[in-house]
Amino acid sequence: MTDPAPVRFFVPDTPQFMRNLKAKLREEFQTRDYAIASGVAGDYADYRHRVGELRGLEIAINLCEEAEKEMGR
Repeated sequence: MTDPAPVRFFVPDTPQFMRNLKAKLREEFQTRDYAIASGVAGDYADYRHRVGELRGLEIAINLCEEAEKEMGR
């Protein structure tokens, strides 16, 4: 039996990719933030879940910014 070909990942190393990724994350953050402010949460547990999603997006944005700094961009 032969080994399957290894999985290869393509990660573009471009400033444009990082800008687009951060823009998408920020857009998603704003959409979800607006939903919370509009009172879409059904109960406190749902509210806490949604706030956790916002925190996750915030962390992702910060990680993108840190990666950019480390790459010297």
